[in-house]
Amino acid sequence: MYIDDVLFSGGRIRHDVVKWIKEAAPQQAKLAIVTNANHQLGEWRTGKDIAEAAKEAGKNINVTWWRVFQIEDRKAYMTSSDVLRPTMTPADPATAAYVQGLNLELNARSNWRFGILLLRKRPGAA
Repeated sequence: MYIDDVLFSGGRIRHDVVKWIKEAAPQQAKLAIVTNANHQLGEWRTGKDIAEAAKEAGKNINVTWWRVFQIEDRKAYMTSSDVLRPTMTPADPATAAYVQGLNLELNARSNWRFGILLLRKRPGAA
């Protein structure tokens, strides 16, 4: 069992589990990864990397994920994500220059729809 507070990009979990697979894991194992919350993109990437490390090591590692909730942050679900995403580049010249300097296409959120986590009413909220 691997326990962590939150999985964002998955770097910490990936580092620790891949090292364990290479250095100490048995040929066959069940691994439960337990967190309070996972960013879905980070969980997907981390799962792929763990599976690849197990395959390279010739080991069969069956991973299950346990979390209290998931945070949608994948680009394919941008219109209903649970994280802040820009809807446009602000008219500010410094910001526009920065965005242009990234040499990336702006993949802006096209609406103000929120993910399921942002729609939940907080206890005590009006």
